[in-house]
Amino acid sequence: MFIETVKNSINWSAGPKLGLVNGVFYETQFTPTSYFLEMIKFKIPFYFSILFFLSFFLFFFNPIYFYKSIQNFSCKFIIISLIIFFPLLVSILFKVKIYDYLRLFLFIIPFSSILGSLSLYYLINNFSKSFFNKFILCIIFFLFIIFLFRFLILTPYQYTYVNYSNINLKSTINKFEHDYWGTSIKELIFLIKKKHAINEIKNMKFSVCGFSPEVTIFYLKSYFNISKIYRYDEASHVLMTNRASFDIKDKTTCFNQFEGTDVTVVKRDGLTLSVMRSIKK
Repeated sequence: MFIETVKNSINWSAGPKLGLVNGVFYETQFTPTSYFLEMIKFKIPFYFSILFFLSFFLFFFNPIYFYKSIQNFSCKFIIISLIIFFPLLVSILFKVKIYDYLRLFLFIIPFSSILGSLSLYYLINNFSKSFFNKFILCIIFFLFIIFLFRFLILTPYQYTYVNYSNINLKSTINKFEHDYWGTSIKELIFLIKKKHAINEIKNMKFSVCGFSPEVTIFYLKSYFNISKIYRYDEASHVLMTNRASFDIKDKTTCFNQFEGTDVTVVKRDGLTLSVMRSIKK
């Protein structure tokens, strides 16, 4: 089963053909070896990264404290580290197809949190023993507060989170595929219903880009009894997220493919997650 799992991961071919990280498109079949470093740089909260790597520093240079309070500390630390790094190393060495940021690796987050909590535990219990501990803990607290602010603002689309390597969230609109799951379709359809009369909506011809057509039809039918999605050349309006093109030769997102006027928009902190756009003919 173990060998089969690794083999299937290496040969995985389904899913998007293009990804977008910090404004740069890449072919998912040839995911760059720097992918996980890019995730740490842009998608992982700063406070989390500091705690995680600080735990490794303490493990190698000051493990005595943990030996006294945690039974079989070294063994547990190494096992958890292997659980985290083995799938990452397999992905890098065998050039596994990766997309949607860390979605395919969410299972390592709890284990990473355990390791990060070790350094937090150390800093709290040794807070009064040195200025350095106080300083680092204050930095961690500050970074956690600003992370929490952005995290709450994105509700319920926290998976679109981008850390403060980009101070202005709005500026990341063409740098990442934010709503890659397309979950904002429900809110978008709800806003369309609030903004437009039913008769006006029923005269619109909708196409989709980035959203699942099946899910879109489900909500259109639920709200307006519309059960048809049109081709782009037939449609009057397009419902879309900024998903990257599925054509490796067309390195654009849905937002850049269609000229027209944004009629209804789902936003968080100035960042557009999805939109209904009137298509310019």
